Amino acid sequence: NFDDFISAKERLLFQELCKLFMKRSRSMKRIIIPDTIRLDGIIGEIPYITRYDGASRCLKGLKELYCYWNFSETFYKSILQICKNIQVIKIYIDAYYDVDSLASLISLQNNLKQLKIEVQEIIVGSIISNDYCTPLFNSILKQSHSIQKLELVNFSFRYADGKTLERLIDCKYLRFLSIYQCKFLENQQFRSIDNFQKLEEFYYCHRDDDIFPEELLVGIFQTANTRLRKIKLSYHTVKVICAITFNCLNVEILNLSTLPLSHKIILKIFNSCTRLKHFTFEGERGNNENNMLIQMSKYVPITLETLEIKMYLQNPWVFSATSLKVFLEASKSLRLLKIIHKEPQQTLDQQFSNPLTPRNSSMKTLSKDHFAVIEELGIGLYMSSGIKFSKKLYPNYVHTIVIPSKK
Repeated sequence: NFDDFISAKERLLFQELCKLFMKRSRSMKRIIIPDTIRLDGIIGEIPYITRYDGASRCLKGLKELYCYWNFSETFYKSILQICKNIQVIKIYIDAYYDVDSLASLISLQNNLKQLKIEVQEIIVGSIISNDYCTPLFNSILKQSHSIQKLELVNFSFRYADGKTLERLIDCKYLRFLSIYQCKFLENQQFRSIDNFQKLEEFYYCHRDDDIFPEELLVGIFQTANTRLRKIKLSYHTVKVICAITFNCLNVEILNLSTLPLSHKIILKIFNSCTRLKHFTFEGERGNNENNMLIQMSKYVPITLETLEIKMYLQNPWVFSATSLKVFLEASKSLRLLKIIHKEPQQTLDQQFSNPLTPRNSSMKTLSKDHFAVIEELGIGLYMSSGIKFSKKLYPNYVHTIVIPSKK
């Protein structure tokens, strides 16, 4: 078989290169294993790289491990007795695999600073009953003396103890926490009387098919409080926003870009978060917003440098150049105004009866008078329609308007 012949040649070449590399290299600092079909011929050889002469010396100083291939525990078993000084681990795991060896690898590190674990689940007719969460979190907590950045992607907390996430408070140097599309978070509690000592950045991305863990997020904001500087949420409720405005008074970057914010909430954020530098939010469907801009001008934080508003392309905010000028003049530190329009969500019938065309998809939010005000005050503008038509077919369609900042 020709394919088998090619694979055999690839394996032999990989083996010889590994022998040569292990023999001549003093120390390997980084290993990157991408998720690509081009590695199919040698993927079975990678777990055994420690068998070559000089591997112990070469891998002993490994600092960074990026593994985007779903290895079984054989790979981690082969390196956990050698590699104990890894500082960055970013890894994919299969939800069906035993994670004990990976957990041991994490536990044995002397100074692990960054950890990202992404779980891949392929449903094949039965519910996953493997509790990979508990052993991995136990290993993470053994790095409480050093871990600074933790990213969890597609994690399931179905079988985990209700206080699993709360125990992260023991990680005294944790500065960055990202929870991306994890499941069964509604069972996680965050009621500790202790606080995060260093947490500055928190990102949360919600799974549409899961229950929103409102109490968990409220608890995180209460325990992180004034230390948080950056917050990014893909989903939120009024209660969550109130937890931010009450506890996270020193937040500098706040991204709430998915769900529309009411006027009351926007003003509350401006009034409470007085050190805000970058603010992203989605506005409600367009009405006359002249009064809203005037109100915003009264509360806008003096530190605000970038304001990004997402709005509907065919139903944007409506406001005069005069109201815009009042707001911009009150925004003493503002350097960039971003207006990002959202592409209309059409049903199948609407796509046939009233399809999107350059004619009905042009940006009408700002006029020449608005542009004149922006240029007069020296503030930068980035405005996008959110729709890209073929430049070849529609060369005159304006997708993006940019005015450089003079500040």
